[in-house]
Amino acid sequence: MILCTLLFPSDLSDYAGYENYFISRRRRFFAILAVTFVADVFDTLMKGFAYLHSFGLEYPVRIALNLAICVAGIFVSNRRVQIGLLLASFIYHVFTIVMLYRVQ
Repeated sequence: MILCTLLFPSDLSDYAGYENYFISRRRRFFAILAVTFVADVFDTLMKGFAYLHSFGLEYPVRIALNLAICVAGIFVSNRRVQIGLLLASFIYHVFTIVMLYRVQ
């Protein structure tokens, strides 16, 4: 819910549009998103190491990739880089879904 609020404000009067708003709030957005990935690791570990290992190598790769994207998103305000991060994340997640669920 917090991430949605950061993406879609109720008032844009102080900004030129959603893009300007997002770039000005990107650090908060990506920091909170990174915290959700770290919280997911703690949640998974609380369920036991067997549960963690049941996800295989893909889980730590996914977490590391997403955290790297969050860190890059925090420090880079360039529009092309932001779009590239979005596309990289989207393509990776679609690929993961196709591989895990054998979508044809």
